[in-house]
Amino acid sequence: MMKTKRFCWILLLNLLVLTAGAEPYETVVLKNGSVLEGYISVQHPGKDIIFFAEKATVYIPVKQVKSVLEYDIEIETLSDPWKAWVGDNPLLIKTVRGSKFLQMTDIILAETAENDTVVLDSAVVRETNTPLYSNWNVVPRKVCILEKGEVIKYLDFTPNSYYLDWKDIQAIKRAPRATTDLTGLIDVVALRTGEKYEGQIIEQIPGERIRLLKNDGIVEVINAGQIAFQQKKKLNPNQSLFEQSPLLDVVCIKKDEDTGIIVEQNYGGEKEPGYLLIQNERGDILRRNSITVTETRKKANPDYKPLTDVIVGKGEILVNRKESAKAVIEKQEGLLIVDTASRATVLSADSIGGMLIVEKQNESSAYRPILLKLVLMKVKGKGFCNVFTYEDLVTNGVHPQESVVSVNGTLKLSYAVGKGKYILYDPQGQSGIFLSIE
Repeated sequence: MMKTKRFCWILLLNLLVLTAGAEPYETVVLKNGSVLEGYISVQHPGKDIIFFAEKATVYIPVKQVKSVLEYDIEIETLSDPWKAWVGDNPLLIKTVRGSKFLQMTDIILAETAENDTVVLDSAVVRETNTPLYSNWNVVPRKVCILEKGEVIKYLDFTPNSYYLDWKDIQAIKRAPRATTDLTGLIDVVALRTGEKYEGQIIEQIPGERIRLLKNDGIVEVINAGQIAFQQKKKLNPNQSLFEQSPLLDVVCIKKDEDTGIIVEQNYGGEKEPGYLLIQNERGDILRRNSITVTETRKKANPDYKPLTDVIVGKGEILVNRKESAKAVIEKQEGLLIVDTASRATVLSADSIGGMLIVEKQNESSAYRPILLKLVLMKVKGKGFCNVFTYEDLVTNGVHPQESVVSVNGTLKLSYAVGKGKYILYDPQGQSGIFLSIE
């Protein structure tokens, strides 16, 4: 029975990281204080996990350190994560003859026992027997030491795969989804007593409890043993399940494997075994008994299409996410003239893919801005100007192909467009935005 419970919770962790992406997505806090940011890439039920971290803050007892090699590296040559971090920690910068440097360190660990884990060129090799410092497998190279003394604390931005035992994990945390995220997966947790909760799992204490941020903003703390099953469902009803998950699950059963998204983990009972439901790309639902699973791992999902919202202020209009100012429009003898002092919102035709995306607050008014291509003509007393007429708006104006209101009240309008000078005109407010598609 104990083996079954542990196995179930290993797969529960797998569901926790379904939406992990290329950037650090979740955080593993180890009992020794070390913090890894990334995602679980491989799980071996009842044995261990492999955590891929792009950022690691690590504690090592000084007795495990044989020696350290310190050297200075010019900041300009460092990776972007290091540059960003140094920008927030200016006291660590050394300036020599106008160039800026950061002190980096290679930590030489004490000799390991035979069959210990080693890492070569960031590719992890695990033989396992007596692990180095509670199963640590990554050799610290090009790290920055933050604390010294009885314990050394260092920061590492080198992408590495860490082998971790369950006994060393204190908690697994995940940041809540941003209000502007329109793509993702919803966690559904059903209890054996019949209650069901929806939201986002934001923390798990392995084998003990989870914390679920519900859709009403309240965090529900749930005892692990009370969970009957977990499910995943899509956040955005206008996208497919596969368009909302950056990673796919690969579930291995002996010599076979199933690729898709785990949509349910049922923990079974005294008489019923637990099982997984996996949805593949064809939409088929595959059922696999949990006890037969030997490994689960992650791979990139080529169908992932993340969508993000934007919070638009009152009276503000964004065109392809660019702030756009209202044009100065003058009237003269039946013409509407775009004043030459008006600043155009310039967009690259190649970058927008033939679609103009306008975002503004959703208002009660039924009016939608009209897109019109301008005519360049000579105007008396003004020279050549971009002009249009009310008749042009009626006969040649382009109305949005699509109109969608987000959960945040942002109105998104889509227009087909080519190269040229345009006016995005609001008939009700009698104002417009001058556009140049180049």
